[in-house]
Amino acid sequence: MSAPLLSIRELGVSFPRKEAPSTTVVEGVSFDIMPGEIVGIVGESGSGKSMTARSVLRLLPKSAELSGSIRFRGREIPEMTDEEIRDMRGALVSMVFQDPMTSFNPVLRIGDQIGEAIALHDRARRGRRALRDRVAKLLALVGIADPAERARSYPHEFSGGMRQRALTAMAVANSPALLIADEPTTALDVTVQDQVLSLLRELNENSGTAILLITHNIAVVASLCRRVIVMYAGRVIEDGPTDEVLTAPRHPYTWSLLQSVPRIDQAGTRLTAIKGQPPDPATPLAGCKFHPRCPWAEQRCGEQEPALSPIGEAHGVRCWLPMNGIAAAAQ
Repeated sequence: MSAPLLSIRELGVSFPRKEAPSTTVVEGVSFDIMPGEIVGIVGESGSGKSMTARSVLRLLPKSAELSGSIRFRGREIPEMTDEEIRDMRGALVSMVFQDPMTSFNPVLRIGDQIGEAIALHDRARRGRRALRDRVAKLLALVGIADPAERARSYPHEFSGGMRQRALTAMAVANSPALLIADEPTTALDVTVQDQVLSLLRELNENSGTAILLITHNIAVVASLCRRVIVMYAGRVIEDGPTDEVLTAPRHPYTWSLLQSVPRIDQAGTRLTAIKGQPPDPATPLAGCKFHPRCPWAEQRCGEQEPALSPIGEAHGVRCWLPMNGIAAAAQ
């Protein structure tokens, strides 16, 4: 069995406050990504998904305090020099951000910005003609018509879907070993969503690029990811094969999250909402972080936080309930 491409152990991200304890937004996060694997991270807004992803490329705010281990191909990312991390970004690890309008420089042409990302890491393509040809091929790859001409456009001249595809083209320009996609289909119509997901699938199949997909869309995870990580209040609360987690969830939060997904075979029914609100990260909460909202919480759930424990060969859950507790209680 090959070694993990990315290995995260006990990752923590916190922000100091004046005359108050630090605010912890990510705590004790551990998982591996194997070469060529597609892994999804799901959870509500504020669950720590994006902070976890940004930690891999050291793109956190300067005030952030990072703890734990992040190893890429055996090297500790927090220990890399600024030059080493710049060489890694865009070449070995790339990221597609949620808002492409803020990711592109508004006063530079789309083609020039993609070309710059290539030239920084590929000496063989630093010639003007070679860069133009490569940029045009990349834009054509993501489904942009007349790519050579559209490469001369500015970001505001692209629609939202086109900007997202252009951003994806820039992220895959150097065939990275790992692509981190942070909500890549948010605010896109269904047709463009399908195009972006198809591109990610083809990249994985043709280049062997591993993908870490950050999303709140369960359907996207079901269609693309082989494994899913569920996060809540900065912690991993369930981790396992996608089919197993989505069809037989073992954590009450995962079960509740799936119940809130609209279904086309139940027209006219009201959506099920998860009662309450996620905990405030600035106010420490004892026990399981989901227990105030959990329909099956026991006394110990509010007193002691459970560890992420294996319940199968590749399935882990952070919950005091027995393996079949949720299924039995839901019947």
